[in-house]
Amino acid sequence: MKLLISIGILASLVMYLGDMLLYFTTEKFDLKDYKDEFIFEIMGKNSDKRLIFGGLCGILSAFLGAIGAFHLYYLFEGNLYWGLALSLCFAFVYIAGGAYHSHWTYLGILGKFKNKQIIDAVMPYMLILKNITVISLLLSNALIILAILLGYTSLPIYTVFITPVFWYALILLMRKLPQPYFLLISGGWGNLVFVFYYISLLIIV
Repeated sequence: MKLLISIGILASLVMYLGDMLLYFTTEKFDLKDYKDEFIFEIMGKNSDKRLIFGGLCGILSAFLGAIGAFHLYYLFEGNLYWGLALSLCFAFVYIAGGAYHSHWTYLGILGKFKNKQIIDAVMPYMLILKNITVISLLLSNALIILAILLGYTSLPIYTVFITPVFWYALILLMRKLPQPYFLLISGGWGNLVFVFYYISLLIIV
């Protein structure tokens, strides 16, 4: 199980690396301007090679994350169907997230041409991928928390507070960080929460 947890850590770090390759910059800017359109401009200043490697990180992370997700299977004592179902749900989060992440490459490349019409044309699909990722994340976390509270796992009750959704709640604090820490931490917070979850789990089990 610890091997699967370690793979989960690696998957989350790879996705974080992908985020940083896509849009990290030390350039200072007014945080009020931090919107998708502004991120496209930042990415447009990066080389195509950097954007491509950044997007490919999403695919690799999805593969590793889907494997690491099956650590949940081994946390269930006598409830293996629960374990299998939740492992599949958790794996789907990484698959959906990897798909969403990989599409940011061409948005960065399009950002070089500053053609808002083309970007606007693909954004509805991006929004669908984002919503699928967020909904699957919330659903899988809710089920994990429920399983812990009902005593279906070998985890103590307090571990509900190390699940990704609880770490993610700190995003409001992270967004108050000054640049470049803003993009370095807040920009990749959605992946760092999984790193924290897996590391905490590694200590507990």
